[in-house]
Parts: sequence; structure tokens; C-alpha cells
Amino acid sequence: GDRDRDREREREDRMRRSVCVRVCTAALLLVVLLCGGVAVADSLFVGLGKPRDAAASVPSPVRPLQGAVVEPIILIPGLSGSALEAKLDHVQGLPHFFCTHTKDWHKVWVVETELLPFVRDCFVHDMFLHFDEKTRTFHNTEGVSVRPEDFGNVTAVSYLATQETGYMVQMIDYFKQKGGYVVGENLFAAPYDWRYDTKSMMTNSMFADLKALVELAYARSGGVRVNLIGHSMGGPVGQTFLADFVDQTWKDTYISNFFSFAGPFGGAPFAVPVLLQSKILGNLNISPEVNDMVARLASVLEMLPMTGVLGKDYELVRVGDRNFTLGQLGDLLELSGHPDMKPLLEYAFDTYPRSNPPGVHTHCMFGYGIPTLNVVVYKDYNLATAPVDIIEVDGDSTVTTNSLESCQDWIPLQTQPVDVVRYFNVSHDGMVYSQDV
Repeated sequence: GDRDRDREREREDRMRRSVCVRVCTAALLLVVLLCGGVAVADSLFVGLGKPRDAAASVPSPVRPLQGAVVEPIILIPGLSGSALEAKLDHVQGLPHFFCTHTKDWHKVWVVETELLPFVRDCFVHDMFLHFDEKTRTFHNTEGVSVRPEDFGNVTAVSYLATQETGYMVQMIDYFKQKGGYVVGENLFAAPYDWRYDTKSMMTNSMFADLKALVELAYARSGGVRVNLIGHSMGGPVGQTFLADFVDQTWKDTYISNFFSFAGPFGGAPFAVPVLLQSKILGNLNISPEVNDMVARLASVLEMLPMTGVLGKDYELVRVGDRNFTLGQLGDLLELSGHPDMKPLLEYAFDTYPRSNPPGVHTHCMFGYGIPTLNVVVYKDYNLATAPVDIIEVDGDSTVTTNSLESCQDWIPLQTQPVDVVRYFNVSHDGMVYSQDV
């Protein structure tokens, strides 16, 4: 009888923990942005929502595999779509006595205990990304090292935490079952520390590791060229790697195609309320500390709408009877009590032109026909509250169409084909679930 009661209590504890991780994960991912997930909210989580039923538009031709040749695939996930590990070495300034100051490599994203109230203060402290205004670079909290889990393997992009938080697992299973792919032989993944932006990846080993992974995939496949598939921020990651990190001779040797699924090449207006540290949805209680950490992530800055694509006069925010354009976001930060964020905004404007073409056969694939946040409306400058209204335009539920289709600007800039393929009513996260895609 005692053992039965113990087992029942253990079962109830597991159920409570399961509910907790889903709620806490959703709360944090809500402000992290751009990887999957009803109107605005549907598009915010990597794999936490179900894909919309959708019929694909007729795509432009995609070069088929020749004969029995199976071209290797490397998957590049979106923002927050990589499982992360951390190592702590005498970390100082911890917010609570129970926070760990020294620990060997361990998983931190996503782990249910890391996201519990109070405990998540330790997570925020350890995962905070610091900006040096003089060098205009980002760095970890002192004593903290972070890396993606199991680089090269698909484990870090299949599930975020539990079976209920699947991300690329359906795509991976489809490739294995329908295409004959074998993980580690011709199917790989390139998870990365998604807190950083693509400029940082030029020097923090991500791109060097990706280059080595491409060469490994090429070798293991007997000299067959490799396909890169990037979802969401994985699109800009792949584009920057190809455009700025490797030369044309290397690309001609090793790369077959670059596929971008829902790449926000012109940024996304949804990043603006994240930068402003406002509540995104109604009464969802996200701590100010979490909001502040997320707003300062280099990757979130890279997701801000880009002046080179949308223009400085593009309206993004309304406060009372005043409108704020992309070029006036610095004024809004000042008026809303966040003047310390202005150097980060200036860094974003200076860093992300996104003009260089990939220089390989590119397939820019995205959904459309879904109302997507474009302008947020506030009652006053207390932007910590939720917007009183949201003005939507066409998009994929997360990224507006004018950003998604900006990849077509590469057409006159490179000799290799750029195929733009649109899917009606396929959401941002639906791009990794849709078998039509």
C-alpha cells in the first residue's frame, strides 16, 4: 500500500513537472521569437504549436536527385531551435544562494528545472549576453561557456525538451523514410548558440564548424555535394555563411543547393515589441529580468526590421496619437525609459545590410496568406504593458511577406538560379512540418 501511494505521488509529480515545463518553455520562447508556434502567438514557438492545414502553391522547379545519388543534407535551425549546454567555472554575482557557480557541461536549453520561478533567475544570469560598446562585440557572463548540444548530429534540433516539444523531428523522419537518409552518413544538423548574431558567428567558431561539417558530409558521401536547409533564422545564418565566410571556389566544390524555409531576410516587425520589453500577449506573466535578457540578445537585434529592406520611414509603432517609424525607434527607446538600449539599436542598423547573395543555387521558400503583426499600438509610453492593438499585414504568422520575399533581390546579383517558392497558408513553423514543402 505504501509503495502504491509512493508510485501515485511520483506519477502526479511527473505530471506537474510536464505541465510546468510546457508553460515555462512557452513563456520564455514567447519573447525569444521566430521559430514556430494563433494569429501572433502561433508563430513564436519552435514546434510548440500544431501546423496549419495548408495547400502549397505550385512551386518553381527544384533540381531532382540524379539516379540513385542521395545528396547530403545539413539542417540549420532557427532562433531558439538548438539545444544548448553550459559549463560554469566559479561564476560570480549570482542572484540566489542556490544558484550553481561551478559545474561541468550540462544541458540548459530546454531543461524544466532551469525555467522554474526563482531558479530561472540563475538561468537569466548565466545566459545573459553582454555588449561591449567600445568593441561592439558580445560576450558571455564571466565564467560561463555555452555550446550547442551534439554538433553535427540531429539530436539538438529534433526536440527542445520533451516529446511534446518536437521541432525538426518530422522533417528528419520524412527524409529518413522517404529519401533513404541516414543520420551521420548523409543527414546532419548544425545547431548553434542562438543568442549570437551572424556577425559574431564569423569569429566564434560557428561558421568554421559548419564549414568542417560540410566537408565531412561531402567526404562521407563519396564526394557528393551538400545541401544546406535553414529554417527561420537558419536562413540568414546559411546566407551569411555562404556569402561572407567561404569563397566561390569552395562553394562550387562542396555546395549543391541552399534552401531557406521562412527566412526573415528583411527582419520581422515582431522583434520590435521584444526590443521594447513589452508584454506580447495579454496577461502572460513574463518577468522583467527575462524580458531584459531577451531584448539584448544579438540574435533578436538581427531580427529587427532592416532599413535596407523596409526603409527608415516604415511605420512600426503607435503611441497615443504619435507614429514611430523604423528610423525613430531610438526616440521611442528614450521616451519609454530604455535609453541604454540605443547603442544596441545603432549596432543593429549598422551591422545587418543582408545584401550579399549566397552565390549558390538558392531556393527561397516561405508561406503567405496569414495575418502577421506589422504595427503595435500602445496607449502610452509604459510599454511594459501589452499593446492595446495590433495592425497586421500579409505574412506567414511571424514574418511579413515584404521581408520573406526580399531574397529575390539576389536574382540580379548572382549567376546561379534563385527560385522563389511560395506556399499559401503555410505558417512560419508549418514550413518544417509540411510534406508539400
